Amino acid sequence: MRRNLVLAFLVFSYALATNAQLNDYKYIIVPKRFDVFRTANEYQTSVLIKHLFANEGFTVVYDDAIPEDGIRDRCLGLTVGINDESALFVTRFTLSLNDCEGNTVFNSVQGKSKEKEYKKAYRETITEAFESYKGLNYAYQPKEANETKEKEETKEEKALTISFENDVKSLQVDNNKPEKTPIKTDLRPNTENLTETFKAQPIENGFQLVDESSKVKLKMVKTTIDNVYLVNDSEINGMIYLKDGKWYLESTTSGNKQVKELDIKF
Repeated sequence: MRRNLVLAFLVFSYALATNAQLNDYKYIIVPKRFDVFRTANEYQTSVLIKHLFANEGFTVVYDDAIPEDGIRDRCLGLTVGINDESALFVTRFTLSLNDCEGNTVFNSVQGKSKEKEYKKAYRETITEAFESYKGLNYAYQPKEANETKEKEETKEEKALTISFENDVKSLQVDNNKPEKTPIKTDLRPNTENLTETFKAQPIENGFQLVDESSKVKLKMVKTTIDNVYLVNDSEINGMIYLKDGKWYLESTTSGNKQVKELDIKF
């Protein structure tokens, strides 16, 4: 019982981290000149990246215009990096966010373009890579606020554990008494009726899931964690992960979280 409860909280915690791991950082810092270029704002890359992050609700500044609090504490900001993996006739790279110690906090899917004109190629590649940063529900939360929230969540977890244990006790049956109808005491989420069957087709950076009519329903984008994928869908904000040999879709709709078991045929 306790093991199942712990696993449920671990899954919930990871989903929360996926959607809100950037909330500790106040600024997104865009270099005027990225290392892969020779001049400042070459091909208008810096302007485009700043514009895209600003549209998603981030506070974006150039590296030569960081506010005073960001200068005093460089760890308030994440610096955008371009990880160039281009080849002959193909422009491709990822967009990363790196903390004050140079650690990558978040890395995008790979964007690519076969355009011959550099300006068009970089615009297409940046726009495609930036899809990973859409729908992250970013909202800056100062460290003190985060600590208070963690304490509140700890209290909620304890209360939920006590509630579950009380439910189990209330469902226990005296074995000496005959019972006409068995009482179910397994409180694990019942996903049997929610199971959907899909066939996984490989695509770049992941898989697309098609139903029995061969219609594409979802796209799974690889992450740095094995068997954990982000859902690339404009209407669904969530992830698909493997647990105990089964695949699950955990998503958020109108602030409500839902876990659905998926039957995926690879």
